[in-house]
Amino acid sequence: MCQRREITPGERGKMICPNCGNETDERLRFCTGCGTEIAPTVRQPTAAQPPPTPPTAPPATPQQQPPRRPPVERYPAQAQAPPAETYRTPSQPTTRIPAQQYVPPAQQYQQQAAGYGAPYAAQPGYGATGARYGSVVLGAITMVMGALVAASVFLSWVSVMGFGATGWSMMIHGAAGQGVSTSGFHVVVTGSGLIFFTGFLAMLLGVLITVGGLVLLFNSRAGGVLTLLFGVTATAIAAINITMVYTKMQPVSPGVGLWVFAGASLVALVLGIVGMASPG
Repeated sequence: MCQRREITPGERGKMICPNCGNETDERLRFCTGCGTEIAPTVRQPTAAQPPPTPPTAPPATPQQQPPRRPPVERYPAQAQAPPAETYRTPSQPTTRIPAQQYVPPAQQYQQQAAGYGAPYAAQPGYGATGARYGSVVLGAITMVMGALVAASVFLSWVSVMGFGATGWSMMIHGAAGQGVSTSGFHVVVTGSGLIFFTGFLAMLLGVLITVGGLVLLFNSRAGGVLTLLFGVTATAIAAINITMVYTKMQPVSPGVGLWVFAGASLVALVLGIVGMASPG
């Protein structure tokens, strides 16, 4: 059995057959002299020999890229969109506004002041100028009260022992008794501290209250003022007469005519207040 000898760098690649000692190429598997199988020796790499390079990875399969689209113009929406249709409004005939006439400020103020009553003029009970018409109910009742005041003169104002004297008779003939003795036409009967108004003022105030009721038919406020004024006067005269009968004319008592005079005057007074409170 032969021993492996050191191979010089010049003899590198040669090998001694262990069977026959023949030199043969170490790259061959069998000896060229005897045909013996030669096991190749594993040689250690020298320091000068570079280290083996690692196997490189196979090249990556190129991925299939999506097909490129043809270049698009800079403004594709404008290039592809159809031309927009312009809408034209139908021409309408122009209306010429007439020029306004100049109105002085003073006249404008008068027109505005007159227009404030327009909403009220359209309502029932108001005239075209905005003034309120009178109340038919107040006027009618007031006229009735005035008629009662005037008619009370012909009723018994005072009564004594079943006998009575009307306001008319006291106006024409006067009164007698308790220091009073008068005759002829009288408006006021006086004597011994007595102050008694005869039927003259009752008739006059009855007519005036009736006139106030007539005004109430056309204008509530004006008719109310007149009715209130005449009603207060008539009520005061009736109250004085009733007081004098109880205090100065005993055993005389007030008659029905005097009570009608007082009651109708008081109602006329109230109607005058209502007429003044109403708008107009």
